[in-house]
Amino acid sequence: MADADEHVLCIPAHICAHIEDGFTPGERMGARLNPEAARWLPRGECETDSSWQQLIPYCVLLHKGPIDFGSDWCGLFAYQRTKQQGESRLHGKWSIGVGGHVSRDLDGGPGAQPAELSAVRVQQLVLRAAVREVHEEVELFSQPHGLQFRGLLRDRRDPVGEVHLGVVYSVQLPEPYLASREPSAAFGGLRPRGWFQSRISEFENWSQILLGDSHESPAYVGM
Repeated sequence: MADADEHVLCIPAHICAHIEDGFTPGERMGARLNPEAARWLPRGECETDSSWQQLIPYCVLLHKGPIDFGSDWCGLFAYQRTKQQGESRLHGKWSIGVGGHVSRDLDGGPGAQPAELSAVRVQQLVLRAAVREVHEEVELFSQPHGLQFRGLLRDRRDPVGEVHLGVVYSVQLPEPYLASREPSAAFGGLRPRGWFQSRISEFENWSQILLGDSHESPAYVGM
């Protein structure tokens, strides 16, 4: 259940009107949105208010390298959401996305005066949230090669997607070793792209889009 007192970073839905459902690739978040329009809003309110889109960093972790599977092997991190996960509408679904809300505690917390939400500041906050989520949810045994912005995710087919906008990052792992830290994420690990092709329907909508919607997606598996 969402913490009604938590303030999260949101952007007006009308700002996203030009963004179609699916994965929209891009080189910069600011080139696709007007980040300066973002506002801090109580999460409990915006979970049911489709006039706002909550910004959600959604990180895809992958490793490419000539290990036991051959030089063309590419592993994607995947896990199954358990009932300990906060969003009950996603329980039991598989996911390739590590991420979560951009909470105001990244900007000084409820008792502090937040900095002005300029375009640059908003992009910094989303990236900071992405880095925090990766380190909180996944134990990495090697230093990743940074986070790269890849595009935006939108899917208004269900109540979850209607109030969230995904900000997609890819995380390149130099070594194929990692483990899930989160009890809400079961069976977490790297899997070859072929593993996903017969299981696409078991994944949450955003992951399905990245796995099969666009050749420009960092997680495209050739569906």
